[in-house]
Parts: sequence; C-alpha cells; structure tokens
Amino acid sequence: MNVVEQKIDQLSQQFQVLGQKFDQKFEQLDQKFEKLDGRVGNLEQTVDKIVMTTLDLQVDMKDVKSRMHILEDQIGPLYNRIDQFLVILNNHDAEIAAVR
Repeated sequence: MNVVEQKIDQLSQQFQVLGQKFDQKFEQLDQKFEKLDGRVGNLEQTVDKIVMTTLDLQVDMKDVKSRMHILEDQIGPLYNRIDQFLVILNNHDAEIAAVR
C-alpha cells in the first residue's frame, strides 16, 4: 500500500467512527425528543383540564350571580322593614324619654 491508500483508509475509518458517533447522538436526540413529546402531550392534557375547569367555573359563577340577585331582591324588602322598625323603635324611645 502506498501513502495515499493509507491516508484514504485512515480517512475512511475516521468517517466510519464519525458516522457511528453521529448515529449515537441521533439516537440520544431521538430519545430526548420522544420524552419531550410525551411531556408535551401531558402538558396539553393538563391545559385542557384547566380550560374545562375554567369553563365550568364560569358557568357556576353565572349561576351564583343570578342566585345572588334573587337573594338581594328577597332580602332588600326585609332590610327595609328592619330599618322601618328601628325608626319606629327610636321614635318610641324618644316619646318615652319625653314623657318622663
């Protein structure tokens, strides 16, 4: 073998080693990508759950808001009657104090 053939053989061996290293790195990256893809899938599921929960809460909050309006409508007259009673009670206290 002459020097040129030896150099070609050396380069060929170096390319084979580089090809093997490249394949190993590619496998490692592929495994990392698969893990990342799985994590992204889990994240998407979590985000979907959060969105669904948020939508459910929005519906529930609308229901609570409508019930609060009903309660306010029912309690409003009660507070008015209590206020009127307190005014009458105050007036009676003033009359009693005036009589003494």
